[in-house]
Amino acid sequence: MTTSNFPNMCDGAPGLPPLAYDTWKQWLLVVELKARAAHIWQYVDILKPEDELTKIIKPTRPTMPGMTNKSNPDWKMAMRQYEALKRRYMWEFELLERRVPAILFLTLEIVDSIPQDAEFFHETWEFESTHKLLLDLELRFDLSSRQSGSEREDSETQ
Repeated sequence: MTTSNFPNMCDGAPGLPPLAYDTWKQWLLVVELKARAAHIWQYVDILKPEDELTKIIKPTRPTMPGMTNKSNPDWKMAMRQYEALKRRYMWEFELLERRVPAILFLTLEIVDSIPQDAEFFHETWEFESTHKLLLDLELRFDLSSRQSGSEREDSETQ
């Protein structure tokens, strides 16, 4: 088994603070800091459109060289290349095994931080990605992106 200094979101980190209208920006900053510490922000960054996010892709296991003549110098080179590809595969697979649960854990923390009496609470499980959940929460909670009714009317009449 390989070990890594890759942070685990479950390792004693406190949960997210409760989400509220007046604390959206601070709350989102905590989400971002947690995601960056777990090396998963590139998968959930709300400043990027969905199609520009880094995708989690299962690595492809390398195949053994088909050569059987071990005295052939090409076989030795092929085996060295195979071993290098295998190490790369194992490294990528370890990252995958850590990032997927970290994203799921972050999603759970996000949902846990939403007031359960919020009228949309039941909808939080309907999003296909953490990114889309965060975008929806931004629309609901980011007061700086909202205009009051009178401001809206003023801008429409101009």
